[in-house]
Amino acid sequence: MSFYRADQYIIQFVHEIGPLRKAFDTYVKISYAFLQADRIKTPTLFLGGERHFNVPVRGGRKMYQTLIWNRNPV
Repeated sequence: MSFYRADQYIIQFVHEIGPLRKAFDTYVKISYAFLQADRIKTPTLFLGGERHFNVPVRGGRKMYQTLIWNRNPV
């Protein structure tokens, strides 16, 4: 949900799912991996690049920090 309007796919998200304020429960369901990060036990590698506009690096940073907070191997 923190990426709402942060990437190039927002038009598709709003068209398919609806605006965040009206489809909040659906956005929660599709954010399952992030919201259940405390259950991830597999070492994880995050890749990103400053010129990769399609997938913002901050997503990997947020997930990395979440895994660290949950004391998971990264």
